[in-house]
Parts: sequence; C-alpha cells; structure tokens
Amino acid sequence: MTRERVRGLADAFAMFEEIPRQADQELVVELAVIGRDVLAIQRQRVPVRTGRLDGALSLAVLVDGLRLRIGLLNQKTAPFYGRIVEFGRRAQTVLVQRRRRVDGRLRVLHRRKRAEDIAASYKLHVSARAPRPFVDPPDLDLVAVATERLANFWSNVLSRSGASR
Repeated sequence: MTRERVRGLADAFAMFEEIPRQADQELVVELAVIGRDVLAIQRQRVPVRTGRLDGALSLAVLVDGLRLRIGLLNQKTAPFYGRIVEFGRRAQTVLVQRRRRVDGRLRVLHRRKRAEDIAASYKLHVSARAPRPFVDPPDLDLVAVATERLANFWSNVLSRSGASR
C-alpha cells in the first residue's frame, strides 16, 4: 500500500468518481438559474435616462466548459456607450475627420481615411463622465448569490453520491 500525502485523498477521489453523470446537467441548470438571478439584478440597476441598456444585457451558459457569462456580451447588440456608462471616461480632446460625400454616399473604399477623402477636420472636447457600474456593482456581491446556490447544489449532489456507498 502506498502512503498518501494527504489523508483521505483517495477516499475523496473515489467519492467524486461516484458522483452521477446527471450532476453535469443539473449544474448547467443551476448555472442558468444563477445567471437569470444576476441578470435580473443587473437589469434593476441599469441607468435608463442615458439610454436603454437593459435590452443590451444578455446571458450565455457555456455548457462545454460549465461557464456562465453575463453582461454586455455582444457589441453588435450592446451599444458602445454601455462600456462608457459602466467604466466612465476621462476628459479629452479628439480630432474628428469627416469624409466627403460622392453621389450622396460616403466614400469608404479603404479602412483608413486617405487625405483626399477628408472633407473637414475639427477638434471635439469630450467631457469626463463618472463610472456608474451596473454590470458589476461594487455595493453588491454577485459571487455571494452564486456561492449560496452552488453550496446547496453540491451538498445535494455529494449527499446523493455518499448515500449510494
């Protein structure tokens, strides 16, 4: 018999092997429930006066890796200002270059603006904006919401697997 480095480690591994394979599907369901709860909290805290960002919040359960993603996930559906509202922005002066129109349309042949395509340039002063976090608010522990549900899940799964021994 080989000596264990950690007492009871072999017994713990044996117990984990007995955990039913249904636990994977149950964990996916539990992650979806956790995601729904956190998404509801985020939608309550989203600022409405600056633009409707509650529709941009989304949820993705990645079954293969047993992962959960919640928030402003897709830039195509999430307006760009969602990040500005969440993280804020610093005051700055930016150079804006307007393209000239050809036949009523913007001339966009290349990714970069060529000198002959620029119709006008001006400086735009952008004011600072304080962050208003709603995806990960500092006053609310979103991990605690998940931890409570997962603790109940694991206690049920481990009790079921231990009961079959």
